[in-house]
Amino acid sequence: MKKLQILIVLFFIWFCFLQGFTQTNKIGLVGGLNFGNVDISPSLGDEVDLGYRTGFAFGGALYIAFSPTFGLQVEPTYMQKGSKVTIKEDNDRLEGTLKANYIDIPVLFKIDLSQGNTQPYVMAGLDVGLRLGKVNLVYDKIVIDGMDVTSLIPENEREDELPTKSTDLGVNFGAGVQFPVGKNHIFIEGQYNLGLVDVANETSDDEEIEVKTKGIQIKLGFIFPLGK
Repeated sequence: MKKLQILIVLFFIWFCFLQGFTQTNKIGLVGGLNFGNVDISPSLGDEVDLGYRTGFAFGGALYIAFSPTFGLQVEPTYMQKGSKVTIKEDNDRLEGTLKANYIDIPVLFKIDLSQGNTQPYVMAGLDVGLRLGKVNLVYDKIVIDGMDVTSLIPENEREDELPTKSTDLGVNFGAGVQFPVGKNHIFIEGQYNLGLVDVANETSDDEEIEVKTKGIQIKLGFIFPLGK
């Protein structure tokens, strides 16, 4: 949490500094869905299937304008990440959900493509993720010899903690459109996040599995101007 506190302090110092140079900065709220998944290498084979986990995302948005069409948008967001996991062998099957919660801080360069009432834009940049709590693989369904035995296993034994690094780093790019409401704006955007670093925290020299996060976000937001 110390890392998060330092980032927040630096964020607002930087923001207050830039306030002295422009009155076109905007701040607001954003929320939506994250469709999270992971890439694992080397491949675990046909016995393991990975699918998208749907999670919530909500947080804030700060836009700092450098010109009428170009600026920087920062969206510190609470993000539910992870993946759906299915492991199968003969008549045995395990269906689970990899659950991980992060504070994601995408820092995106934004280019407005129009100054009309409908304002499409594109953006790209880096994304820093700070893990919150533990990362768990929760077993949703367990089938042995074709028989569902999930209910026979105590609920507190249907999950395993996975060793994971506390920070993540990725690239983020996307597009959106915003609509003016008086001096304010409503926007909807889509983003794709691709992890650049291995987040697996290996527990032995024999384990060489690399895990990288990825996700698709659909966000709806509201921003309003700061200053006079």
